[in-house]
Amino acid sequence: MHPLAIAVSAALGASVEGTWRTPDARQVAEDVKAAVETAIDGFSVAERPIARWLLVRATKPCGTVQVEVRAAELAIRCDEQQTAVAPSDGTPVAFAGNDGRELTLVHDVVDDRTVTQSFRSREGTRTNRLTLRPDGSLEVAVTIRSQRLSSPLEYTLTYLR
Repeated sequence: MHPLAIAVSAALGASVEGTWRTPDARQVAEDVKAAVETAIDGFSVAERPIARWLLVRATKPCGTVQVEVRAAELAIRCDEQQTAVAPSDGTPVAFAGNDGRELTLVHDVVDDRTVTQSFRSREGTRTNRLTLRPDGSLEVAVTIRSQRLSSPLEYTLTYLR
């Protein structure tokens, strides 16, 4: 293993590394849908369908999350989407989303149990905070911020190994 990978693994305690699955996809979908509906509440009736469509696209929950340490990088993958690879020290990198949008990707190791992943675009930012909980599950707290939203859209998902 590369020396930088050892350092990152040590910083993480290899805690969040691995493959994680949602225990209840139906409940996850309902929770995310409720968060989206709350977020669009301040939009006009004419704007809501467009806002809903954009937010549903941005909040599609992962059935499986894979986290891997690669040298001084973190690689995080949601289902069969493109793996998001970025330095683990918060250095921003260019990233093309699955829909072709140009994004800025940032990964950061917060502590031995938590990493953050942020996707930034002109429209806003999605931040995923992945934390290993004491019970061994992975908590993924999602925050979406945009100038168009009156307040951040937030929800939390739980994954198991």
